Amino acid sequence: MPAHAPQDSSLPVPDPSSSARQASNGLGTEPSAELSTELSASVPSRQLAVADSFRTRVRADVTEVRGLALHLARFRQSAIEALSEVEPLLEVFPNPQAPASADSRPNLDSNTVSNALDEFLTEALERIDAAGEGFPRLELWQTSPALGKQAAQEAPGTQAAQQAGSAQPPQQVPSVQLVPGWELSVALRPLPVIRDSIELRTAPLPASLVSPARKGPNIAVYSEIARSLGCEGLLVDADGAVIEGTTTSLVWWDAAGRGFVAASTQRVPSVAEALVAREARSLGAPLMPATVTPDQLVGRDVWAVNALHGIRPVRSIDGQALTVHDAGRLARFRLALDGTWEPVRP
Repeated sequence: MPAHAPQDSSLPVPDPSSSARQASNGLGTEPSAELSTELSASVPSRQLAVADSFRTRVRADVTEVRGLALHLARFRQSAIEALSEVEPLLEVFPNPQAPASADSRPNLDSNTVSNALDEFLTEALERIDAAGEGFPRLELWQTSPALGKQAAQEAPGTQAAQQAGSAQPPQQVPSVQLVPGWELSVALRPLPVIRDSIELRTAPLPASLVSPARKGPNIAVYSEIARSLGCEGLLVDADGAVIEGTTTSLVWWDAAGRGFVAASTQRVPSVAEALVAREARSLGAPLMPATVTPDQLVGRDVWAVNALHGIRPVRSIDGQALTVHDAGRLARFRLALDGTWEPVRP
């Protein structure tokens, strides 16, 4: 796919919403307006089923991503899971010998879906490579064909990005149909301001979440939580135990230097956390799952990690300052994370 292929006007335009430059609060959260219109119950034309975003940088004319292989594997696995969970699409994986009727969906097997994902990812990476520095997002949308034209005409993300202070609107790239009712797209978004630290405020895990262990369907809900709090939300379960941030995963360290992550399975498997965990294992101190409340994190060295900002020390939780910070450990793990950049196109 050429880097600047012309748009096919017959295809719906993918979401152009941007994780744009942050507002003046300086807290480094992703924009809260990111997908509110697409997920509105009043216009159910498209729903974001899967998303995977990551920071890109350019070094010596080479576009790079930290942990790219992990991001691609997570997106692929999540897309297949999203397809298989929806009742009307269970026939995507039927008996390959069964003929498709004229009035039914195409008789697609898992190999067909896998090959379609491979083709999309190859083309998406070509565009990401050509775009250079930014914050692109791979997307799988569940669509309503009858309302597809309306969804394309709305293109609400551009206005949201402008309101969030984006230096430029994201590039709109035509969507590709994976199977009927499902579209793949890549949003080429500008790079937001990179922050060195973060503030957290707690919020209960919403009961309305869809597949909380998959990134994508709850982005609008999490964005609204962050907007209402004025900073990154720290989600807790009904017992008050920490789950994850609205855009981050938490890693914390006790006084003995042992590292921990949230034991909850109701959270997105974080690529940044996986990269931090890899380094911890190499040092002979693997991160351990633990159940902890926000109050119990006070007095600990706490990091919020994600693919955009990398590792950020948490400076406060609910207004209570966190004063324990090991600068040497932080520098060591940031250096290790910098060693995970890999070319988008080898």
